[in-house]
Amino acid sequence: EGFYQLISQKNENKNAHIGFYHGKFIKHNEYNLFPLYHPASIIYNHGLYPIYLEDLKALKEHIACMEE
Repeated sequence: EGFYQLISQKNENKNAHIGFYHGKFIKHNEYNLFPLYHPASIIYNHGLYPIYLEDLKALKEHIACMEE
């Protein structure tokens, strides 16, 4: 099951794209999903680089909290 199918099932914005969900946890069943931009996207859109780094920082912090 792909990310966009999951979002559609949750009856959220049908026109949503990764820009709406990146860097935010989404609870799905027993899983925490954390959508990120594809790493190659920063090659083609350099403006995403600081956003990508912030998302990774948020992911790292969340993982650290889970391990405590």
